[in-house]
Order: sequence, then C-alpha cells, then structure tokens
Amino acid sequence: MKKGFLYLLTAVSSATMMTGCIKNGTDRTISPAMQATVNNTTNFNTIFVKPGTIKPQLNDTSLALVVTGQDQTTGDKIILTVNKFNKKEGSFGIASGDASADYLINENHDLATKGSVTIKEIKADVITGSFLFTTAGGTVVSGGTFTVGRPWEF
Repeated sequence: MKKGFLYLLTAVSSATMMTGCIKNGTDRTISPAMQATVNNTTNFNTIFVKPGTIKPQLNDTSLALVVTGQDQTTGDKIILTVNKFNKKEGSFGIASGDASADYLINENHDLATKGSVTIKEIKADVITGSFLFTTAGGTVVSGGTFTVGRPWEF
C-alpha cells in the first residue's frame, strides 16, 4: 500500500513538473546568417553563425560583441569583434580600434587593417549588422551582413 502511494505521488509530481515546463506564447524564429563577397568574386555564406560577448579586460567596464561565421563550402571563417559595444547601435571603425575583423583561411589568420563593423539594429532577441574590411594580406571582404540571436550574457 505504501509503495503504491509512493509511486502515485512520484507520478503526480513528475507530471506537475513537466507541465510547468510547457512554453506558452509564440515562438521566436531567428535565422542566424552571415554573408559577404570576398575579393569581388567569392560568396561567403555561413553554415553557422555564433554570437557572444566578452569583457576585454578586468579593469575595463566595456562589453565587446563577437560574431563568428563559418563558410559552408570552404570552411573559412570571419570573426568580427566590436570593442566597447556596450549594447549600442552604430558604426565601429577597424583602423581606430573600435572594431576588429579576422578572416581565417585554413585556420591561418589574416587580420583586417581597415574597414568597419556596423550594428544596425538591436531587438529583444536579435542583432543585425553589416561589415566590410581589407586584411593585411590584401583580402577584400565587402557587402557583409549578419543576423544573430542576442547572446545570453547580454
């Protein structure tokens, strides 16, 4: 009798916990993407895009946004960093150090020397922006756009 009561109590508790996990409301659909043109010929289209935020230094109160995209065909990567992002929209220059960009070909880094990263819009669950840059090795990345979900640290 006691075992039967214990099983019943466990079943009711489990059912109650599971119903508490049901999400009500509408689902938000985020289609993360990054596209760009490389050297006016190659299209960069991502297989995945990953956002994140970091605190650059212990004594620095700024927040940096990092967006990484990997091309679905070549495996090349673009890593964009907006230094002192602080949850603000705007244009951030690479030469001034407000942003940085890295184009990885076969895991070999080619850092940008000029260009910009622009945060166009910050919504409740998505960040959109654009970018263009030229690397130290002469690679020109133009017409770049990205859409990512807001990082959870945000």
